Amino acid sequence: MNCLRRTCAASCRLLKPFLASGPLTRLECCRPFGTTPPARGTLPSPDHTFTSAHTIFAVSSGSGKCGVSVIRLSGPHAQEALSALLDSQSPVAARKACVRRLYHPTSREILDEALVLLFPAPGSFTGEDVVELHCHGSYAVLAAVMEALSGIPGLKMAEAGDFTRRAFHNGRLDLTAVEGLADLIHSETEAQRRQAIRQMQ
Repeated sequence: MNCLRRTCAASCRLLKPFLASGPLTRLECCRPFGTTPPARGTLPSPDHTFTSAHTIFAVSSGSGKCGVSVIRLSGPHAQEALSALLDSQSPVAARKACVRRLYHPTSREILDEALVLLFPAPGSFTGEDVVELHCHGSYAVLAAVMEALSGIPGLKMAEAGDFTRRAFHNGRLDLTAVEGLADLIHSETEAQRRQAIRQMQ
């Protein structure tokens, strides 16, 4: 038991830097039950010409061991980053899930076998090119893939709320929908779920 606890603690330390500032992790996805939700009405007015030179990435499915975890990328270099992780297989088709091996961009070591999805701009959640990597949910796998992404030029870790913020700036969500999305993610009762769905529509 002590050995298992030490292993889990080491895995948590390994992955912690990549979970601390995820887009829908701490701020919007994994807020502990009973704690205060994000403040409302704090986003600026939408700017439909919003652009970013950086491509952001983060674990968007929350923390903890699980069968599958989702790593999301959004921005102008998302497709290039995906190509850097793949081998010379045929290109990933837009909006069609496919299983691919992920490789470290420099060492070419196999990192994982993942379900890969590509959503080209502007038809994505953020309005930018978006890539989702549905990886195995162990701490070691996520840490390896996130470390590989952090070494690709033009990519940076997302700050809390960055994906939703880009969706807002690019006109994919208005402020009411942003608040409804936050309420839906944090909903704990059936009434809260229904109210959030109504607000998003």
